[in-house]
Amino acid sequence: EYHLLLSELRVHLDNDNLDHAFMSNHLMALRQRWQVLIERATPALTDMAKTLTDDQLIGMMQALEDANTERLKEQDTPEEHRKEVINSIKRWLGTLSNDQQRLIETFADRHPDRSEVTVAAHRAFQAQLRDALERRSEKDFPNIFADLIADPLNTPQGEAVTLLRMQAMQDRISLYMDLWELASDTQKDKVKRRLEDVIEDINTLMVKAK
Repeated sequence: EYHLLLSELRVHLDNDNLDHAFMSNHLMALRQRWQVLIERATPALTDMAKTLTDDQLIGMMQALEDANTERLKEQDTPEEHRKEVINSIKRWLGTLSNDQQRLIETFADRHPDRSEVTVAAHRAFQAQLRDALERRSEKDFPNIFADLIADPLNTPQGEAVTLLRMQAMQDRISLYMDLWELASDTQKDKVKRRLEDVIEDINTLMVKAK
């Protein structure tokens, strides 16, 4: 399905103008593929969680908190964030026009680094995770654990992050549409070739998996 979604996106890029509904639906579908992977991995994750010792649980939670602290320490300034967003798009489009650069800068300034709210959501989930894992020997643990990892943002902090992500995604789609209208033939060809390379890589993996 991931291959199909990318192939459909590649065909859509032959249009001079991108369709907002098409782009929104496809980006949402691509994001949802991660949820499918989580669901498939849940039984194995549950079995592994049951085998944790108390010391391993303490170590794991400390490692997660260390990652939270490190993310907060390394969060981008507005200027760093702007540069990161510009560079990520330049990897696809190549050299940008002044108008394209201004559009990207406006988007980046409207959606700054989300490290603080994201870490708050991670900590809320990790508190629930710790509580669940402390019950790993109980009979209903598999259900508790499965429900938790199926919806890790089901907290007030997680809902705040989800809202910001959805707003950013819709604005990003609008940005992509505006950039595509301004894109030169060279830029469009570069994007198409790069997407085709990704699709080809997936094809190779699919063949090897058979």
